[in-house]
Amino acid sequence: MRKKIYTLLSLVLFSFGMTAQTYEVSGTVTDTSNEPLPGVSIVKKGTNEGTTTDFNGKYKMEVSKGDVLEYTMVGYKPATKVMDGSPVVNVTLEEGVTLDEVVVTGNRAKPRTILDSPVPIDNINARELESTGKVQVEQMLAYKVPSFNAQTQPISDATAHFDPADLRGLGPSRTLVLING
Repeated sequence: MRKKIYTLLSLVLFSFGMTAQTYEVSGTVTDTSNEPLPGVSIVKKGTNEGTTTDFNGKYKMEVSKGDVLEYTMVGYKPATKVMDGSPVVNVTLEEGVTLDEVVVTGNRAKPRTILDSPVPIDNINARELESTGKVQVEQMLAYKVPSFNAQTQPISDATAHFDPADLRGLGPSRTLVLING
């Protein structure tokens, strides 16, 4: 009976030793002027485990002694900290390269799009349109060009020859489709 109790007791103590290897670390991430940084990514190096700081720059995360945490945020130099068993780790990120201006252009790939235009321009040749298997031009364009919509008019008079088209939510008066040939 004593042997069973000792075995059970040693298993319980052994399991406590296994769970004591991880602990919760918390802290605050600030900039050099001691302002909290919300949205800083904190990732355990070599894994997909991570978290982000809240609005006050605070975070909490389960780690093991010896884990390396990487702190990154756009506009700041990344920082790394080795976990030494301390439950509180505060980090200060230094400003990195500052950007004067950011320009984001929504364009597609080179072969069919003119990239140096402030508005999207697509060049689609006849072979590409024929390869769609559609019969009407507006159906071909709707198949090849994202966000292009054309509604066929149900009335059987002169308006049936005009299908209003819109592109990316712009009405027919704002969409220009040129067909050569």
